[in-house]
Amino acid sequence: MATKCVSAKEDAVMNEVTTEKLLSAVQVLIDDAEQLIRATAGEASQRVAEVRQRLALNVEESKEALARCRRELLEQAEQAKSRTIDFFQEESWSRLVLAAVFGTLIGLALRIKKHSDSESNYNNM
Repeated sequence: MATKCVSAKEDAVMNEVTTEKLLSAVQVLIDDAEQLIRATAGEASQRVAEVRQRLALNVEESKEALARCRRELLEQAEQAKSRTIDFFQEESWSRLVLAAVFGTLIGLALRIKKHSDSESNYNNM
């Protein structure tokens, strides 16, 4: 069985696209249900009235759930963005400090080596 390998970034983009498609599909379903409710408004049958009432209740609940889902997704995206920014800002400073320390140590080592080389050349004369 062949497996498909995707990077984490590609997987995240695919999940985002899939989530957006799902949210859009649910919105279309809600819109269609509302149109059906309006189209059957003139029906006098008790059965149709009961179905319309249940459908109207479900549409309202679905709208609320969809809005809640969108808010949660936006909050999660904002949190992920914030954590990513924080991580790179913290890591950047630590890397900068590490590079400065490393550069200073190399500079000192080269200076000591140069100084010891010049002393040995002076003593050999």
